[in-house]
Amino acid sequence: MEEVMCIHQYFNDKTGCDGCAMGMIASCQTCQKLPGTCYKPVKTEDEERQREQEENFMMIYHDIERPGAAELLKWLQTTDIFTAPASTKFHGAYPGGLLDHILTVYYRMFPEAQQAGYDTETIAVVALLHDVCKLNVYKAAAKEGGLSYGYHDDFPLGHGEKSVVLILKHMELTVEEMLAINWHMGAFDSRASTDKRSLNDVFNRHKLAVLLHIADMQATFLDDCRKGGHING
Repeated sequence: MEEVMCIHQYFNDKTGCDGCAMGMIASCQTCQKLPGTCYKPVKTEDEERQREQEENFMMIYHDIERPGAAELLKWLQTTDIFTAPASTKFHGAYPGGLLDHILTVYYRMFPEAQQAGYDTETIAVVALLHDVCKLNVYKAAAKEGGLSYGYHDDFPLGHGEKSVVLILKHMELTVEEMLAINWHMGAFDSRASTDKRSLNDVFNRHKLAVLLHIADMQATFLDDCRKGGHING
């Protein structure tokens, strides 16, 4: 007999039964149904796509093999990286929007970065991790017509620079990776208005930073625009 999970277990209801997941042999103590009458959960297309995106992330992340990568991944899995939006109301402003965005950045960036001589590990590092500054800062609230997101940052250290600091807590970065992540917003970074020289120096000396910035802009304005592309989050 095909194993069918109790609907209460499927939705992580801790008051549900433990028995009816085993081939519907036992009755469910919560719904008080007889054996064989529990519901078989059906995943929606969005849920299936979300699962596929999570698998894509993990597959790419496995290219990161340096010391600290496993520790960093453990931390990432305690955050909302797979469910967070990419912004409050602009690009990727929906559950899983951040995951969609960072994967799109990776796919946009990979061919040219590889052609430029960068290895798969470095490409994965900067593409997958450039926006970790956005983890655990968007708070969802139900409203008429769908979800609305507020913003609350307990560690307001900026944007690209915050991502660098969070990564370095667990894993080392090369200098070029730090600079690329730090300045991935390019001229849209608020620091650029008062420190154009630093931005220009980074872009002139480090092709990785330029490639990440371009991929981020493409993902935001050409790909995420279907969901409301805008640089501000």
